[in-house]
Amino acid sequence: MESAGRNCLYHGGKTPPMVALLLLGASHYAFSQAIIIDHTCTDLSSVPAQYISDARSGFRVGYFHTSHGSQITTGISLMNTPPYTYNTDGSGGALSYQEDGGVDLGGDWVAMTRALLDSGSDSNLFIWAWCGQVSDSTPGDIEAYLNAMSQLETDYPGVRFVYMTGHLDGMGASGNLNLRNNQIRDFCAAHGKLLFDFADIESYDPDGRSFLDLGANDNCDYAGGNWASEWCAAHPGSELCAECDCAHSQPLNCNLKGRAFWRMLATLAGWSDEAPLPTPTPPPAPPSPHAFPLTLHLNKSSFSTRDTLVITVDAHATSRFTPYIRCVAPGGVYYYIRSGGQLSEGTAGNGTPFLRGPVTLESDLAGYEIAALSFSGVAPGSYAVQGAFVGASGVIAGISETALTIE
Repeated sequence: MESAGRNCLYHGGKTPPMVALLLLGASHYAFSQAIIIDHTCTDLSSVPAQYISDARSGFRVGYFHTSHGSQITTGISLMNTPPYTYNTDGSGGALSYQEDGGVDLGGDWVAMTRALLDSGSDSNLFIWAWCGQVSDSTPGDIEAYLNAMSQLETDYPGVRFVYMTGHLDGMGASGNLNLRNNQIRDFCAAHGKLLFDFADIESYDPDGRSFLDLGANDNCDYAGGNWASEWCAAHPGSELCAECDCAHSQPLNCNLKGRAFWRMLATLAGWSDEAPLPTPTPPPAPPSPHAFPLTLHLNKSSFSTRDTLVITVDAHATSRFTPYIRCVAPGGVYYYIRSGGQLSEGTAGNGTPFLRGPVTLESDLAGYEIAALSFSGVAPGSYAVQGAFVGASGVIAGISETALTIE
């Protein structure tokens, strides 16, 4: 398959120390690597199982679509056996995958997203799919979509948002659909976004032959036939041709998109086939109280809401963990630091910490500034600022806490 040997990353500038960025959840941080999931990202054969496991435990998916978007769900349903298991609540070590099959990007999706997140949704990976709207969109329409997505990223720094292209309509490379899809692709590549390139995946057969210029559409029809049916006829018995009810399309298309979905999650979990992990490392045992891999420092322990709180971190090199930071008020109420230093109330389980996927801290950090926050409008009282590393299995490998009084 043509997808083997590519890591689905477009590299940008130098990446800052990831542990600090993950702890901060900075609202204005632009990722230095765009992640573009396209037709070259449908092969899972070289993805270590550890990254699939990390993805299952680290991400909670909220997916919103109508009929075309259901192709992804159909694809992953054909793979719903270990290690690619999913269900609606993440029980049994499966991926938490909640979907609404009656809404898409043609509706009031921004308001719905905000309402869900503001009401305590525990999803930390939001995906919205198009139906056929991109075919008739203007450049201004797509710009509005891109701006709305960027604003959501700013307002909800603990959530990853997946950009998407619209499905093929048979109008070829010069058609409005492809021009608008290219507008989305260019923006994502330039600004370090996460893109699931729905249209590109259905533009190529598994051998890498392109059909866009031949008028390919969402059913995989093109000027000379149907590329999906032809490929499966030439590869009888291939698991990529497993039968299914693939909305508006052919089974091969759904199978490819299901694999691309899991490839996306593995990439978010830290995998790159340029440097695969040679040997899975089990999570370490919880350290003693005097051996925390993470220590938080505040510039002062008592201050007024007019002052600025500076948080720095010392962190020891460790294996793959997900870091997060939160505040705890009296009575065990949890607060998660949002953009501008605001505190968003949650619980221990649904506060959506600043999850960006498991990472590997390769070297020690000392005195690294991760936040400079103003707590204007926050009620006076005693708080505890906590930071922790959480392993792939949910084991807390270390936690640091320091007291904070707002006068």
